[in-house]
Amino acid sequence: MRISKGIRATAKAAALAAAAASLSACLGPTYGTDKSSTEQLVDDISNIATIKPDRGPTIDYKPRPALVRPPETANLPQPQQSVAAENPNWVESPEDSRKRLVAEADASGNDFAYRSPLARRDKSTGRATAKPSASSGSPSPLSVMRQESANRSLRENLKIQKGAYSDRRRFLSDPPLDYRKPAETAAVGELGEPEKQKERERIAAATKKKGFQLPKFSLPW
Repeated sequence: MRISKGIRATAKAAALAAAAASLSACLGPTYGTDKSSTEQLVDDISNIATIKPDRGPTIDYKPRPALVRPPETANLPQPQQSVAAENPNWVESPEDSRKRLVAEADASGNDFAYRSPLARRDKSTGRATAKPSASSGSPSPLSVMRQESANRSLRENLKIQKGAYSDRRRFLSDPPLDYRKPAETAAVGELGEPEKQKERERIAAATKKKGFQLPKFSLPW
């Protein structure tokens, strides 16, 4: 009787172990391998400590050598002071532009029509020269000369903005002066026939070809 009870208990324990093993196999898929996902995770974590970085060969660092100096320093050429003065293809620096404008202003000190670009603008009007108003009467000759100088400066500034200058390079994007010269066979200054004139001639030719015809009216009776 006792032996049969022991056999039954052993069978129950074996059945429980088999059920637990099958359940664990179902909960942890093997993805085509002989290990479940839980076992594979444990193996991966345990193998992290054994991974060693792949180090390359040891580099033998050497100190940097000293600078190579010329044997004779007395015969070296002197550095160039101004390359732009000798080569017109170089762009004029802001410092050189200011010096040139200051020299032009000093040379034109007695010229009342000259207006230096370095002159400060009036804070009240925000303009270099104020236009005469209609209530002030006829403008004085000095104001007329100043206005003409301001208009001349405005035209020069517009010419610079459009790039219509060929005396010197002002910006780094400007091509060399030789490239800005037109060819001898180029039609320089010839604007050609205006488009409006072409349109009028085209309309006149089409009207003349068709001829003048009276419009047709339909009688109501």
